[in-house]
Amino acid sequence: RCAEAGLDVASPAVHGACSAASAGASILACNPMDVVRTRLYNQPVGERRYRHAGDAVKKILATEGVSGFYKGALSHYLRLGPHLVMVFVILERL
Repeated sequence: RCAEAGLDVASPAVHGACSAASAGASILACNPMDVVRTRLYNQPVGERRYRHAGDAVKKILATEGVSGFYKGALSHYLRLGPHLVMVFVILERL
């Protein structure tokens, strides 16, 4: 499709755009697991809010909805997005 649109598939701009999209897809898939893991790790000592990962998923979904699994996704993207863009653009130029 890039060639049909007149874009050079080997250009740094195409690699950068694809890298940014892959960072978004990665965060879309991984952020819910990161939220659950962080909630489990950061429970106050002596006060178990969640018994296990499944319990955490159930409680987050009940209290915050699906958007609760994407807390911090923007900051995660702002860290991962530029990293992946630089890595893939540089690696494709080598």
